[in-house]
Amino acid sequence: MTDKPRRGRKTDLALVGELIPAGSDGPQLPQAPVPRVARLDTAKAVSRELGRLYRASRRGDIDAAVAARLAYTLNILIGSLKVSSLEDRLDRLEQASALKGLPGIESIAEVDQDAQDAATEAADQAIVGSGQGSA
Repeated sequence: MTDKPRRGRKTDLALVGELIPAGSDGPQLPQAPVPRVARLDTAKAVSRELGRLYRASRRGDIDAAVAARLAYTLNILIGSLKVSSLEDRLDRLEQASALKGLPGIESIAEVDQDAQDAATEAADQAIVGSGQGSA
């Protein structure tokens, strides 16, 4: 049985690994520099990055398909940051209201439900009192 290399991606990668073992001082392919990415922890930072991405795409520095994928990812990130910001603000408001002795969201919902029940009961009584109820 002869060891004929099979055609295909896995074989090609295996042959490259055999010809130039990892960690050897053999020929190396030049690597593109890794671009610096700013911290994307605020909506403002993500918006700036979207602007940079747009300008780079317009200049032709970045392929349009790659730019579209990155912009999509940044858009998801900015949405996540907005939700996170709203959650933080809500937590701070709830803590502040608890410190001041104000009712929390659950208490407000109960009050709203009580008011709605009272309004429904008053409307039912008005209908029965006016003679429009079921006969």
